[in-house]
Amino acid sequence: MKEAFPKHKILEVKDPLHANVRGFQIAGMNHAPKLFGVAATASQGGV
Repeated sequence: MKEAFPKHKILEVKDPLHANVRGFQIAGMNHAPKLFGVAATASQGGV
């Protein structure tokens, strides 16, 4: 991968199977307040 994309920063994570899921969860939680005007709480899945 690093040879194919030498200008990109490539991260290796501990749990690659769930890395995409976690990334989309974080992105959604960061975007939700903009849509609904409130911050996500821990009971709503916030971190």
